[in-house]
Amino acid sequence: MRVSIGEALRFFLELGSIVALGYWGVHASKDLPAQAVLAVGAPAALIIIWALFIAPRAVYPIPRLAQAIAGGLLLEIAAVALREAMETCKKPGRLHPERVAGNPAARPSHP
Repeated sequence: MRVSIGEALRFFLELGSIVALGYWGVHASKDLPAQAVLAVGAPAALIIIWALFIAPRAVYPIPRLAQAIAGGLLLEIAAVALREAMETCKKPGRLHPERVAGNPAARPSHP
């Protein structure tokens, strides 16, 4: 079975979107149960939607144009979720400056 470069790229984009949604789920809330539900539920929802409608051997195939639009939309949602997770990590209070080596804020202030 030969796999084209386009199919391989699509596969790795799908994997990346699953990882991105899991990462977003971990950083979307400070509540541990919510993090667990979102970190597992968001990628699971993507996998289910993809398998039912968008995959090459989908359970309920839709027209190619609709597949392309829906697939692009799901990848875009994953990209936005990843960007939001990265922005959440940059907010003050999310990182612990006292644990970062070489950070001037982490050093004790001695005269």
